[in-house]
Parts: sequence; C-alpha cells; structure tokens
Amino acid sequence: MEYHGYGLKRGLEEELVVSSYGSILWIAEDPKEVIANLKVLENQGMYQKYGFYESIDYTPGRLEKNKKYEPVKTYMAHHQGLILISINNLVKDKIIQKRFMQNPEMQSISILLEERMPENVIITKEKKEKIQKIKYTADEVYTERIYQKVNEKLPISNVISNDNYTIVMNQKGEGYSKYKDILINRYKKTSDIAQGIFFFIKNIKTKKIWTGNYQAYLNIPDKYQIKFTQDKDKITRLDGSIETKEEVCISPKEPVEIRKLELKNYGNEEEILEITSYLEPVISNEEQDYSHLAFNNLFLTYEYIQETGTIVVKRKQRDKSKKDIFLGVNLYSEDEMIGDLEYEIDKEKFNGRGNLSIPTLVKNSTPFTNKIRLTIDPIVALRKTVKIKSGESKTINLIITINEDKNIVLERIEKFRNEENIKRTFKLSKARVEAENRYLGLKGKQIDIYQRMLSYLIYNCPISKVKIETNMNEKYSVYDLWKYGISGDIPILLVKVGDVNDVTVVEDIIKAYEYYKTKNINIDLIIINEEESSYENYVKDEIEKILFNKGIGYLQNQNGGIFILNNLSKEEIKFLEVRAKLVLDSHKGNLKSQLEDLEEEYLENLKTASYEPKNPTVVEEENEKKDTINMQDLKYYNEYGGFSRWRKGIFNKSKKW
Repeated sequence: MEYHGYGLKRGLEEELVVSSYGSILWIAEDPKEVIANLKVLENQGMYQKYGFYESIDYTPGRLEKNKKYEPVKTYMAHHQGLILISINNLVKDKIIQKRFMQNPEMQSISILLEERMPENVIITKEKKEKIQKIKYTADEVYTERIYQKVNEKLPISNVISNDNYTIVMNQKGEGYSKYKDILINRYKKTSDIAQGIFFFIKNIKTKKIWTGNYQAYLNIPDKYQIKFTQDKDKITRLDGSIETKEEVCISPKEPVEIRKLELKNYGNEEEILEITSYLEPVISNEEQDYSHLAFNNLFLTYEYIQETGTIVVKRKQRDKSKKDIFLGVNLYSEDEMIGDLEYEIDKEKFNGRGNLSIPTLVKNSTPFTNKIRLTIDPIVALRKTVKIKSGESKTINLIITINEDKNIVLERIEKFRNEENIKRTFKLSKARVEAENRYLGLKGKQIDIYQRMLSYLIYNCPISKVKIETNMNEKYSVYDLWKYGISGDIPILLVKVGDVNDVTVVEDIIKAYEYYKTKNINIDLIIINEEESSYENYVKDEIEKILFNKGIGYLQNQNGGIFILNNLSKEEIKFLEVRAKLVLDSHKGNLKSQLEDLEEEYLENLKTASYEPKNPTVVEEENEKKDTINMQDLKYYNEYGGFSRWRKGIFNKSKKW
C-alpha cells in the first residue's frame, strides 16, 4: 500500500487511516494513553527497524480479502521530525512550544488563543456532514440487461463465474462453460452451426420442436427475451401456448452449473412434451481441441450410474503427471415424469449422418439407445417426457459438475438433486456477486460497461475502425508481437494515453481488467504511453502508482498481464491497434461514451455500405510448368499418383478423384 496525503476535504468519513506521528504529537498532554495506543500499533506491525511507519489503513475498500488492516510501509523525514519534537516536548516541559511563542510575530497574535466561545451561538441551516456507516442500495451493485430480440449486427454476451467455473453466453443462448482453463462443452466462435448446452423441446401432439434458447433454423418464438445479470442468465420464450423459462447459474462455492428449465402450459388442453438436454463434452483446454478434434475425442470414456441416472465422462490424461478429470451430468426433476430416463452418447446416431438440422432422434421421437460404448464423436444427450395440464408448470434441472475425483463428482450430483438446494443456490449466487462487487468497489452500471467490452473481446469485434481501414497482410503478423513479450494467443485490449489528466480512464480500464480476472477470463492489457519522453514521466508514474495501489504490479509483462509500452513509433502503434480486439483512447472520454460512439459509427457505416460480389478468377502461377515426369516411373504408382526418387508425392492432375 502506498502513502498519499488526505488534506481537509469532503468524503474523509470514508477514509479509516491512523497515523503514528498524529498519535505521538499528543504525548506531552497524555503520555499514558499515547503509549498504550503505540503498543496497539506495534502489535499490528507498525513498528520496524527505523521506527513507526507512516500510517495504518483500515478502509475496507482498499484491503485484501480477509484483512482488517494494512500498514503503509513508508518513512518520511518531516514526520519523523515531528515525532522527535513531541518526545522532546515531553522530557523538556514543552520547550518547543515555549520557543515558538517567544517569537514576536506569534506574541502579537497570542491574544487570539484566549478567545472564548460566544454564549449566543447562531445555528445555520446548512446541512452538516455527519460520520455514518456506508450504506449500499441494491441497484448500485446489481443491474439487469434485458433484450427483446436478437441483434445480428453487434455481439452481446454475459459472463458469470465463481472462483474457477465460468459460463459465457451470447444473446442467442449459445456459448460455453469452463473449469479453470478446461472447456466443458465444445464451442468455436467461428463455427457455422450453433454450439453450446441446449434443451430441445418437442410437443408430441403438434410435432412442433423448439429449444430453450434461440435457434434460427427452428421455429421462431412468438415472444423472446433474454435477461443478463451478474449472477445468472435467464431466457424466456413463448411458443404457442407453452412458455419456456431457462435460468442458468453457478454454485457460489463449487464448480457446479445448474440449468433450470420451467415449462408452463397456458393452453386449454393437456400437452405432452419431450425434453432433451444436449452437450458435446470436451474436458480439455481450447488449444488441444482445436488442434485435433478427432484425436482429442479418443481419450473420453463413459459410465452410467443407474441409481441417480448420471452420466460420468472421464478424460484420460496422456501426461502421467496430470490427473484424470471427471464430468458428471444429470437431468433431475421432482415433478412426475412419463417413462424412464433415456440417454445417448453417439453424435452420429443422435443427429443422423450428415444432418445439420434438427437431430433425427428428436425429430422422429426415436428411443435413445441407452448404451455405453466407445464412440469417436461423443455427446451427452438426456431425455425425459412430461405431461403438463392446462395452467400447470413443470420444472427440470440439468446439473453439471467437474472434478479430478470421481467420488466428489457423484457427491455433488447427489447434493444438488434437491429442489430446495437448487433454489438456495440461485439466492446465494446473487448474494455472492453483490458482496464481490462491493469488495471490488464496482457499481452495477460499471459492470454493464465491462460486460459490453467483454463481448467485443470474446467475440469478433466489428466496431474496430482500425481493422476495417487496414488490409490484414503479412506486415501485421502475430509473430511480431513476441518482441513485446505478448503471445497473441488471447484477446488484446489496447488503450492509449498521452495526458496525465486522462489517467482516470486508464484506471477504469484496469478495474475492468481486474473484473475479468475474477471471471476467469484472460486478456492482455496493453497501455500505450504517448506522453513525450522527458525527465518528469507523469503518465508512466501515475499508471504504475495505480497498479501498485491495487496490488497487481506483479502482473506486468507476463501472459495474460499488463504491458506498459513507451516511446513507440507510429508504425508500431498501428501494428498493435490492428492486432488488438478492442482499441480505446483515453483522450476521447469515458468508456461508455467511447463504446457508444464506436457502435453508432459502425451502424451508420452499415447503412451506407454496398456489397459488390466479385467473380472468382483462377490465376496460374507464372513458373507453373506442365508435368514432364513419366508417371509410370514413379514408385507405388496407382493411376492417381506416386512417389519420385526423392520421396516427393506427385499426383496425376488429369485424373478425377
């Protein structure tokens, strides 16, 4: 913690700081009380080799978790001088005060010290500032973002998390869950098909099929609403007479994800619905899955626990130093169901060969195989059938948990197979995020802005003006980031600052960075210092002071950390802007106004943009020559090609594959 002066100003009632020299200044008046107070400060770590530190901070908003105080470990010569003078006053009968009053200038105004309080005091009507306990209102730290329709032009998403489990969901209900750096379900932002954890719902009478979220290739809902809060995601949709509500949250203390599906029948007739939960398990980090999907699937094995109806998926680790990981999935309801639970683990059987639309087993109501076997394309699909009378509601919960110990996974599944525990989890999750936001010193409106920024960092950022105006060619290769110590493997948030008066915007962005850390989202924060190099580096000093006060200085110059870059050329700045997902300029105002300006400009450009289709042309290389090789002389020639004497594969272009 760093020392800074307070002075006489409003708002000091929120600052709980005690200075050692302030206490010692009173030692000549009441030595016993002062010495007793110094012993308390000494027990709290204030006294070291060179005497008492400057002060000790009790302000909750600046302290680390579970700490009640923090010494400001600084010595200042003039304050040590005050301490020595106070001790001298004690042993020499206030000698300094006497010498001070012997000064003729002080003697001339000493009569003012004899002034008494007037008997008739005039009380002003001005409201006086009173010291009172800090109070919070619910809307300060908790807000909601509600969307009635899907915005195809801008990415909108929400991230909820406890310490190590994170759920990312966009406005369509697509997204992924992850435990630390391990993906729970398959999700690729550039995929052509919807990916995530879904519920398929089929009305047996009408044959109508929809999902708990928004799927463009299925029936468009009569009404659709998605509500993002800091503790949960809630999707509400109406399809005919059936209202579907899906709520998603995370247990505050354990890596347990709960997806609560509530179905209500507003019609006059009884309805029978088939509810199928679906996910593609990954249980590995993103890089492993992207590099070789089919190979990554080979290390997943399945087990079905008959007593609880739980599917346990095991990831066998190739590295002996790592532990196997177990994923538990359970579809639970306390309401009456029709028939037994069905399950399917083979994607080809579930979807049908080459089918990218409604899964075949869902569309045709075909029974699941209920078999555990080896599969090269694994999924976890669980189905239950429910009968809902007119005006009645039924609830089904999808419980997902992960751990390195199979027994712990099964214990958690058993624990949350209880409707009361599920309701309690939703309440505790809200209480947790409110307490976390207060600890971080964040207001609800700030978090809404940070979530908007995060949407552009996680997904493709269409509002990046630099990328629109730049031709992404070889000059802007990711390899050129390495000289700055930046890998380029994770999203980059870039902010430019050139004036010390604009550092408040940088401080807000650093708060956003801290918030992302608590959500288990890794980004690289690049701060470009555009201040001209001089003896007084005001901007650099202020930024480093902010990092020091927040206790995150150790995160500088490491992967997923903070990079402060100085004295860059225009070409280097342009390169970093191109590689960054989101670029902000502290001179252009606060974060909210910058995002609004960027979005407004992008949407205006879309209105005037014209699309001119280009006919693809094939240009032959100049150095391309006709084959002069006798194909019959190749080794292992099979009419399509063979190998030359240098083991180089050569193919016969005249043959059709």
